[in-house]
Amino acid sequence: MVVKITHEQNICIGCGACAAITPEHWVMVDTETGEFKAHLENSNKDTATNIETKTVDDSQFQGNKDAEESCPVNCIHVVKE
Repeated sequence: MVVKITHEQNICIGCGACAAITPEHWVMVDTETGEFKAHLENSNKDTATNIETKTVDDSQFQGNKDAEESCPVNCIHVVKE
């Protein structure tokens, strides 16, 4: 089973909870607009929408699910496929 992670960086407020919980997947970056926001490491990014996607194996589900649940603006979505 694979896990799909989607990050809507356009609505991220940069609280950093995801990066604190799962630093092997999430980091804080300075965006083109000068704001610090979360970034999903090694992801594919649609530059038109600022949505990042990444597929990982099932062993990485729980850490990313914890990151999703910590997000105060619900911009991280983690689903098993």
